[in-house]
Amino acid sequence: RQFLVEALPELEAARSEGLVGQIGIGVNEWEVGLEALRHAPLDCILLAGRYTLLEQPAYTSGLLDLCAEKGVRVIAAAVFNSGLLASRPNETSTYNYVTAPGDILEKARHLWRLCEGLGVAPQSAALQFPLAHPAVAAEEQGLLGSAYLAEHPPIPAGRIALDINYDAIPEIGLVRDVTMIGVERTT
Repeated sequence: RQFLVEALPELEAARSEGLVGQIGIGVNEWEVGLEALRHAPLDCILLAGRYTLLEQPAYTSGLLDLCAEKGVRVIAAAVFNSGLLASRPNETSTYNYVTAPGDILEKARHLWRLCEGLGVAPQSAALQFPLAHPAVAAEEQGLLGSAYLAEHPPIPAGRIALDINYDAIPEIGLVRDVTMIGVERTT
């Protein structure tokens, strides 16, 4: 609310004066993004951890579709869910910056096994997944660095979209209806 009441009017004035080009917010909760989008003329939302291979409440809530409809660009951040998808999940893995709960840990382990069975680096799948939604314009990839990317080159999006998004995601209770843009076929 403070953003809407205090900051937004000042930012809009600065934009009308040409002092700022765009207005956006950075949030960890999709609910905050949805509320702000309903009341503010945003240009972008940086959304951390809520549209990932592991969880998609930003999609199921309608936030991403509303962003696409309004032309608001989304920057997907924390695509590894605070490290849970960055390395093989174990009892010391974190989720939302605390030790991962058992159900989340099991879901991550299942995704990891699924990716390995398909010959896809789980980290690459985690990086590619958010970019498939038309509202997602960019992503923040964290601090993996060039050594990781040299060791795990990104997998072509078409392979991940067809092998994981359509076949595996419904199996573990994630989004059931996903529209892929820019791949050879959709279901």
